[in-house]
Amino acid sequence: MYSGLITKKIVRVVVKAVGLIVLLTVLLVHRNVEFSTTCNIVGYLAYQLGATTDHAVYVDRDVVFYKEESYKYVLKNEKICKKKPPYLVIFVKSSPQNVAQRNAIRQTWGDIAGWKMKMDHEIIIAFMVGWTNQSNSDLAKENAVYGDVVQKDFVDTFNNLTIKLVSQLNWMTRFCRYSKFFMTTDDDVFVHVPNLLQFLENTSEAIIYTGCVFSGSAPNRGQRE
Repeated sequence: MYSGLITKKIVRVVVKAVGLIVLLTVLLVHRNVEFSTTCNIVGYLAYQLGATTDHAVYVDRDVVFYKEESYKYVLKNEKICKKKPPYLVIFVKSSPQNVAQRNAIRQTWGDIAGWKMKMDHEIIIAFMVGWTNQSNSDLAKENAVYGDVVQKDFVDTFNNLTIKLVSQLNWMTRFCRYSKFFMTTDDDVFVHVPNLLQFLENTSEAIIYTGCVFSGSAPNRGQRE
């Protein structure tokens, strides 16, 4: 019994020692990497193992964990709001390969003129995407046509949705800070723009932060009429 306990303790010590050696080796190889938190170190090791996560530090792009300057703009489109301050900016979270979803939005609810209603307000719709090893050249061509895509060089994965949202907010404060309202949504969501405008116009709040959570609800898969 005692020999078994001793063996387990030896194994734990060996595992910890190997982990420490790996960590020290990585830090020595990449002495120029800045780590501001323990999460940076863990994320960096995850990155070296090929993981894509919010905690990863992308050394080859001089990126440091959760700093404003960490992620560079690939497509900035900073002049979208230059004509006049918009009443509403709808920022859609998308991915580079989701061109079909973006085109569906442009041809449906994103076509403001298509609503055939009197628009007294300037409304801007833009798409925020991250970086992948594919689709980026096609994305640049798409943006050349529509001029509505903002891209930063964080890895576009589900785990990096927080970075995508923060990037939207950062873009708004830098390039479109005088917009009265800002909405974030996804490229698989239908936004009823007239209803949204009616809601915003009827609110008496100077500052409003709103949304609707359907807790425990299921999708309606009934046949459409």
